[in-house]
Amino acid sequence: MDILQATKAVFFLGTPHRGSHVLEKLFAQTGLKLGKMMLHKQMPAQIKTALQPRTSESFICNSDFVKIKGSIAIVNFYEQVNLPGLGELVVDKDSAVFDSEKAENIPIARDHRRLVRFTGPEDDAYRTLLETLKRKIRVFLLETDPAKSTDTLTQMSRDCIASLAVPLAWRRGKRPIEPHRATLRWFWEREGKFLKWLTRGAGLFSIEGKPGSGKTVLMGDMVSKARQFSEMDVLVHHFFNKRGQIIEHSFQGFLQSVLEQILRQQPSLFEHMLQDWYTMQDPQQMTPNHWPEWLLKRALTRVIALGSTTLRFLMIFDALDECQSEIDIVEILSFLKVLLDGTLGKNVRIVFSCRYLPDTSNLNPAECLRMEHHNQSDIANLVHDVWSSSIPMDAPADEFQELKKAIIKKANGIFLWVRLALDRVTKAVRDGGTSDEIRETIDELPGELSGIFEMLLGHPAQKHREETHAMLSMALTAKKPLTIEEFRLVLNLCSDDAISSLADMNRSTKLVSNYQVMQRRIRSRCGGLLEVVPADRLDTAEEVGETARNESRQVVQFVHQSVKDFLSLRSQDKTTGLPSPEQFEKDGHARLTRACLQYLRMSETYRLLRSSPNTTHYDLSLLAVRKNLVSLVEHLCKTGELVHETRFEADIVSHMSLAVTRGSHEAIKILLAYGADPNAPGELALPIACKTGNLDILRMLLDAGARFENESLLSGSKLRNRILRPSHNAIAMAAYSGDAEVVRLVLKLDPDALANPWNQHLAVMQLLAGAVNFQAEEANLMTITAKLQSRTSTLMSLLTTGSIDFGSVFGAEQGSAVMTMLCAVMGFSKEALDMLFEMNIALTPRALTFLLAMVASGGPLSAMQQLVCLGGASMVVECSSHDADNLLHLAAVNEDPTMAGYMLELGIDLNAQNTDGESPLHVAASFGTRAQVELLLDRGADTSLLTLRGRTVFHLALLNPKLRPCKALLARLFATDASQHIADRDGVLPIHLAAAQGWLATVEWLIEIGADIFSRDNQGRTPLHTAAASMGIDSTAVVRFLVDKGLEVEDADEGGMTPLHHVLYSYDVLHKDAFDPEVSLANARYLLQRGANVNAKDLEGTTPLHLAAWRGNSAVVKLLLKSGADVEARNRADVKPIDHAKEDEIWELLELAARI
Repeated sequence: MDILQATKAVFFLGTPHRGSHVLEKLFAQTGLKLGKMMLHKQMPAQIKTALQPRTSESFICNSDFVKIKGSIAIVNFYEQVNLPGLGELVVDKDSAVFDSEKAENIPIARDHRRLVRFTGPEDDAYRTLLETLKRKIRVFLLETDPAKSTDTLTQMSRDCIASLAVPLAWRRGKRPIEPHRATLRWFWEREGKFLKWLTRGAGLFSIEGKPGSGKTVLMGDMVSKARQFSEMDVLVHHFFNKRGQIIEHSFQGFLQSVLEQILRQQPSLFEHMLQDWYTMQDPQQMTPNHWPEWLLKRALTRVIALGSTTLRFLMIFDALDECQSEIDIVEILSFLKVLLDGTLGKNVRIVFSCRYLPDTSNLNPAECLRMEHHNQSDIANLVHDVWSSSIPMDAPADEFQELKKAIIKKANGIFLWVRLALDRVTKAVRDGGTSDEIRETIDELPGELSGIFEMLLGHPAQKHREETHAMLSMALTAKKPLTIEEFRLVLNLCSDDAISSLADMNRSTKLVSNYQVMQRRIRSRCGGLLEVVPADRLDTAEEVGETARNESRQVVQFVHQSVKDFLSLRSQDKTTGLPSPEQFEKDGHARLTRACLQYLRMSETYRLLRSSPNTTHYDLSLLAVRKNLVSLVEHLCKTGELVHETRFEADIVSHMSLAVTRGSHEAIKILLAYGADPNAPGELALPIACKTGNLDILRMLLDAGARFENESLLSGSKLRNRILRPSHNAIAMAAYSGDAEVVRLVLKLDPDALANPWNQHLAVMQLLAGAVNFQAEEANLMTITAKLQSRTSTLMSLLTTGSIDFGSVFGAEQGSAVMTMLCAVMGFSKEALDMLFEMNIALTPRALTFLLAMVASGGPLSAMQQLVCLGGASMVVECSSHDADNLLHLAAVNEDPTMAGYMLELGIDLNAQNTDGESPLHVAASFGTRAQVELLLDRGADTSLLTLRGRTVFHLALLNPKLRPCKALLARLFATDASQHIADRDGVLPIHLAAAQGWLATVEWLIEIGADIFSRDNQGRTPLHTAAASMGIDSTAVVRFLVDKGLEVEDADEGGMTPLHHVLYSYDVLHKDAFDPEVSLANARYLLQRGANVNAKDLEGTTPLHLAAWRGNSAVVKLLLKSGADVEARNRADVKPIDHAKEDEIWELLELAARI
């Protein structure tokens, strides 16, 4: 009971709540049989019984859980990809979704076997699927009608924006430093130089000034206020940051940032760069997800040139001097001039800041101002406020004024100088200094920033100077800002040679105890020139994750770019005790390198290799092994610590094996050069090279003396009585690779490799396993086809060179099944089927049924005709008469519609229903194309049949995007003249489905033919509820249409949820294949405009703000707060919206709102 009460949520990952219908399929029965025969494994009878569809066991289990569930939240993850070899979902959506009022249902584009096998944030399967989808969209755009074209362009625009996103490069602009009270008023004067230019001028406006004079603060203020003084259609900004990562101060990052912001504000401008997007998506020309600089320049030039004919642009760029080099500054300035030359004069205004304009820029801005000529009053306000609030000193008022004037005069327009000087004055006051001593302190302050820096760096005690130098050199040379945790560990690793493990490091007496102490230590040792700032000022959301608020994720950086410049460009000064800049940089690199190598030599480095390769948890040592293997191997070999190391487990028993697995030619060369033995006992480099199919590495090992006669790799007659693991068997691994050349090379060098039946068995089964794994991981059809042809050639090599006798190796029945599966993974090519028939193996009924089903669902028509010629049409009808899905069900989703026509010609029942009550027409309406549906209708398919959920083909067709524009076809699917009034068992009507898809034209059509706009389903939802929850492109238009027709924005469903709730949450009986923040924002904004209650509560006390915080949609959170949402609202579980916040930005928004 304690566990139940403490449970807040249950996550189901592909859980078969209603069993798996696959167990009723012949495919599954055949697979289980093959598993029992070939692998000697079978599913326990009790589990098999419980997983049968609609069994009493699953019903009782679900009912019992509902009784005790209470307020536990349910999250269901369900698969969307058929399992290779089955052509089916193992657990379909209906079974994977546990029905609950507030269940969240999330689709995963994986098959059941790989549903939770995540490879990390850069998942290759995800990327491949995305790129394939984009290619399909391009083709679809050319073939579709204008309505589809608009939707497709919108989606392409969003994909383009996502590919351009570089949050690192402009986060400083999004969160500028707030100007001090009562400053910058001179800048915003009505008749001031800037506002005159902004309202009546054009071209370029430059803001120059010394380092630390407040340029960045001014530019940030400009971003915040510019729209108040001018009507601009597009306002973009970019803040260069040389202290950050390379992308933050590169021309590439600048171009991406500007183009992204323009497209976000004016998506219609995407049409002007459509050709550039097509070029970007061409895999023959471009690296995936990488914009080349020349293409960005061309796209941005087109967008601004064509967009400025009707739109007004204001572009704000800060710190051009923080580009990578002066060449980059000149290139950016030249590019800005090109932009202006190609536009309509006054419609484009560009303001930028830098310390100075390079002499080579050849650029004459229309207006220019220097900060130090205007900011004296701002500095006076700052000194006055800081002095009054932070410097407790008893002295006459006039003396105060004199001291402040002295600071203001000496500041010479530099805010940074004031900040550092006031720190010194404050310290002197707190130390008990008199007025004369304070004046002396001020007089001693150097008048230039470089002098202040030298003074601060000269202050540490002699015993601390080495640590000060270490800290500054590390901050100077690190390629990206180090976190405070990294800073703490690196300092420790540089100072303690005795560390050999993480445990040693944690016990080290030289390790700074915690982050707070480390922060104080940095400030005291470096005189305030280094600061510790929150990670969200530098890191992306993906890098920070949910730990962004953790102190260990704060980063260490210079307080200003001028500090870094000083350390890099200064002349050597004995007063600071610092070495020359060149030596200083070398010291920094040496410290970081030493720390990394020390970390890599820890014992944990080796143990990391024992973990699953799919782990998503990485640290420095694992990344080094994976990304910098060559450097690691070379270091260990040079130090004599490693040539053949056997600390690893599983198949990777040495660094040689590791290098072969990673495909690192360089690492292998280094190991061989230092004497690594490819024939050492237990060495598996040779079979691993065979498995990867890397001929170059295989020949490299053979040239180095690797032999198949190695005792651990012996095959053929020498091991007739020894059972080898497949991974130790070279010919089995060569077969797994599917590379015919590798197989032929192994057989040439080891003629006895297939001399015994066991090796023959292994080779064939590994060929099959490799093909299945390859198809599961590869989404590119062209790549699959080419590889399958290679596997066909590989199999022929095994059969001819190795003389494999399937009958003796596998037995008649098992041999038949294996050959059938091999044909399936080879794409049912004519060569594969000819090979099958030439084997003279009598196909068992089960194997033949499996073969027919696979061909019907995804094979070519020629293959089916070839099989029919072998066994006759009666064989096809017989196969279809005793299976849950007949061959026509499977053919209904074959990309070739002629397959379904051929099945009908053979006499298969057109209206046969499977165990889910689905006819072939139901299947085609759900997943097929117009051609497939029309073919079945033309042949007389029955449109009145109902599935077990009570759905007609008309219901299912409304959910199929391929049939969206086909009103005439939808009308043909009517079961009766009143099909628009037929509800399924959940009370869902066609108008609910169309609204949930966000299809305005379909909703309008249904109403025209009499659909009831005020109808409710069994959960009390109207079409407005389902439309509000829709992520369809036109969903906001549907919401507007339904409200105009009389539906109430305050109407609540059975759970007390209003349409505004549904914008951010869905019961998912109908919807939520994805969540689109932009669509949800548009829906929420419209509902609020029409009077929706922003603080409405459902039966659990949940408000829309709770849901927006949970969703992580910052735009909707801001909208709700602006509309008066109660940030302190609590639901029945006593949870406030801020308790749902996962992202820092959401948490900060809600925390700030709670303070106000």
